[in-house]
This record gives sequence, C-alpha cells and structure tokens, in this order.
Amino acid sequence: MRRFEGRVALVTGGGSGIGEATCRRLAAEGAKVVVVDIDEASAQRVAGEIGGTAFRADVANPVQSEAMIEHAVETYGRLDVLDNNATGGGTIGRIADIDLEAWNRALAVNLTAPFLAIKFALPVMLGQGKGAIVNIASNAALQAEEGLGAYASAKAGLLALTRNVAAEYGRRGIRCNVVSPGAVETPPTKAFVAAVDGIRAKMERANTLRRLGQPDELAAAVAFLASDDASFVNGALYVVDGGAHAANQVGLIGGE
Repeated sequence: MRRFEGRVALVTGGGSGIGEATCRRLAAEGAKVVVVDIDEASAQRVAGEIGGTAFRADVANPVQSEAMIEHAVETYGRLDVLDNNATGGGTIGRIADIDLEAWNRALAVNLTAPFLAIKFALPVMLGQGKGAIVNIASNAALQAEEGLGAYASAKAGLLALTRNVAAEYGRRGIRCNVVSPGAVETPPTKAFVAAVDGIRAKMERANTLRRLGQPDELAAAVAFLASDDASFVNGALYVVDGGAHAANQVGLIGGE
C-alpha cells in the first residue's frame, strides 16, 4: 500500500518503540517523515534508515514544539499527519504520595506536549484544508491501576483533548483520533520486565491473547487512522490491547 504518497508526517517520540515503528510504517507507505525525539542520535538513526529527516525537541517546550512544526513545513512544504507518540510514565506512586513536581512532569509530557503540537500544527493543516492527527494514550486512562494516578490522569485528559479537536475542526477537514495501547514490548517495557521477576507473565495474562503487543501492531492502527481509509473516523478511541479492556482476566473460575 502507498496510502501516504506525497504526504508529510511528523512523529514525536519517533526514535524508539511505537514511534519508531510508526515512522517506518508511514515511510514504507510513501510518506516523508519527520522523526522527532529528545534523543537526537535515535532520531537521526531512524530518519537515516527510512529516508526522512530528524529533529531534536523536548516536545513539552513550546518554543521547541513550534520549531519542529516549522521544520516539517520548511523541509517538505506541508504537514499532513501528526502523530503525538512521545510519552513519559512519570513517578509511580499513590495519589497522596505524588509531589507537585512529579504531577506537573506527567502532565507536561503526556498532555501539554500533544496540546502544543496540535496548536502549532493546526494553522498549517487548516491552510491545506485537510490533516490527520493521531494521539497515543494508554489503557491507564480507561481503568485505574494503583500507582499510575498522575500518568493516567494525563492520558485521560488526552482523550478529552482528542474529542475537542475533532469537534472543533472536523468540519474544516481535520480529523483527530486517539489510540489506547495495552502492554507493548517497547524498550521501557523490556527494562521493566527485566527488573521485576514474574511481571511479564502477569502482563501477558492481563489480556485475552496472552502476550505482549508489538510496536508494529500499534503502528498499523496509527497508519489506518492517519490514512484516507479512516476518512469517516473522527474523535474515535481505538483500543489496541489484545482484549485487556474488553474482558476481566482475573480468572475466578479457572482458565489458563
């Protein structure tokens, strides 16, 4: 498929994990891709391998966020797809134990950064009369997980932001949707699995497919939502989690 021939995409957090897989998928389908990451070396590596361009940015910084959008337009002349993939878990802790700094950090990366990217991308897309925005949330936004209050609150806010962008700009040709991943085998997940005995088995049992998701599987969902195949999809939440949210996997009456 060449669904993105002649189109330009910008992916934040594009240097690894789901972001890297998305950059590769969009490029394989014809897009010119701007790979944005706070890790410049990772961004350069991915961009070099897919024939795109790299840009280092702290996406929670408004000056740098605006600059990455300007870079895309200056380099390729337009911006058709924005994928807000960059994320940060923040401090793990119960609500009473989260300090304000940790709370603000979780909101900055997971909610303020997508807001900024969308804010700066919208004038470009509106000028073109068309654009697709895909945000990456988390199942933590849909069901409580002890210790993830700050992260979950930020990602839940991202769901609301997505719907408001869809409502405000859909009639002007801009679609905005959100993907909610479950446990995916990204570098942070691999590090967590390596550090905590038995955690992989628990994570696999949490969904109906009994395995972790792969970055390519999330990239496929992003590519669909960003493409014209999803031309009548706007303000939607796409859950890509192996069925974790659909079924209670506690197994009260047995099962494997």
